[in-house]
This record gives sequence, C-alpha cells and structure tokens, in this order.
Amino acid sequence: MTPFDLVVRSRRTVTPEGERAAAVAVRGERIAALYDYAAPLPAAEDVDLRDLALLPGLVDTHVHVNEPGRTHWEGFDSATRAAAAGGVTTIVDMPLNSLPPAVSCDALDAKLRAAEGQCHVDVAFWGGAVPGNVKDLAPLHGRGVRGFKCFMSPSGVEEFPPLADGELRLALEEVAGFGGLVIVHAEDPELLAEPEGPATPRSWPRGPAPPSAAPSPGSCGWRRRPAAGCTSCTSPAPNASTCWRRRRRAACRSPPRRAPTT
Repeated sequence: MTPFDLVVRSRRTVTPEGERAAAVAVRGERIAALYDYAAPLPAAEDVDLRDLALLPGLVDTHVHVNEPGRTHWEGFDSATRAAAAGGVTTIVDMPLNSLPPAVSCDALDAKLRAAEGQCHVDVAFWGGAVPGNVKDLAPLHGRGVRGFKCFMSPSGVEEFPPLADGELRLALEEVAGFGGLVIVHAEDPELLAEPEGPATPRSWPRGPAPPSAAPSPGSCGWRRRPAAGCTSCTSPAPNASTCWRRRRRAACRSPPRRAPTT
C-alpha cells in the first residue's frame, strides 16, 4: 500500500451514513479512503483524536471580508484564520463592503491581489449586481465568481446601491442567459421605513393595516408586478398589484407565525 500523507482517527467520525469510529486517510490534500478506526495504515503522520468529533470541513457561503478598503473591519488574514479555527475550510466572500466592491473584473482583481498570501482556507467570491453593471456580469461569471448579490433596498454602503425593479429584471435576464445564480436582499424600502403614528409593524399585521401602511395607488407596499398581469393569478389583474393586495389583506387577518429555528 502506498503510504498516505496523513491519517486522522476518531471514535466519532461523522460520515454521510452517520457517526462511527473510523480512520480517515488523506493523500495530496484529499480524502483518499475511510478505514476502520484501528486499521494499521502507513502514513507520514498519524493523529488519533480519540473521542473528539471529526467532521468534514464546513463551507460558509456568506462572509464579508472587507479587504481592500475596510481591512480594519475584517481582512483576509483574520477572516480565514477564524474560519480555520472554527472548522470552516472554505469561505465565499461577499462583494461588499470592500473598496471597491466586486462589481467588475478590475475590482475582483483588486480583491485577488489583496488576498494573495493571506488565505489560510480556500476562498471563493461572489460578484455584485448594481445599477449600470449588467455588462460586467458575464465577464465576472467567466472569471469564476460563484454568483451575484444585489439589494432592492439600501445596502448600508453608498458604493453598493440597490437595484430598481427594472434594473433587477435586466440583471436576472442577463444572469439567466449564462446559467448563473442571483441572491437578492428583497426588502421593500417603503416597508423598512420608520412607522408613522401609534401603529407599528409589530402590531398592525394582527388587524387591518393602519392608514400609514395603506397602499398608494398602483401599489400595495409590496414590489409592483408587471402591469400586464400577475404571474400568480389565473387571469390578468386590472391593477398590477391586485393580487398582492389580496395577499396583504389575508396576512393582516392571520395571526403572526413564528419562523422555525434551524
């Protein structure tokens, strides 16, 4: 048998079939085989964790490494050291809050230069979809970004502005053309605004919406749907937001639901 580079043993090895005692044999940074816990195996290094749990490396797909530009918030060195300490072996870096954000190939190159020599785990990148960068999405995809993040409400940093409805549609159509992925902060800025008057977002869903939350003409406070009709209705809507009004009225009559903890 060709010697392995590393063998790690644990009585609590987590596998797709469940937890069991096993020896994990590694060759060239990859798991080569799984053996019985006490199997004699030739290896350059043999580590026995005994009753400590041995898990596959975790992947964190939502990490803000703010380098370059805001390294004092978090940089590649500290972010990837912390990831490794917690058992995370791959992170996927969000396109903001670095300066510049990763919304073009030039900006992505700036991130890559900043990351060079500082990463203690594997690092992948998200690209960003912002107003005016539809032409940059396909080149960023070609450079290997894992997908695109965008906002429909203010992101919290001026250099990563939100998309209007029409801009979001353009970005979605562009990314669909090359089979990419888009993740959306889909909050409506009108609903995120500070409430007016005695009613609050916590209280008004339990009864009829207060006047301050009432929809304006052509809108129900939710994102407006295409004027031609609503894709969730069987017939064209006389008003672009008719079906959304129905849903909102139903939500107002229903008791609040607690989201499941996962």
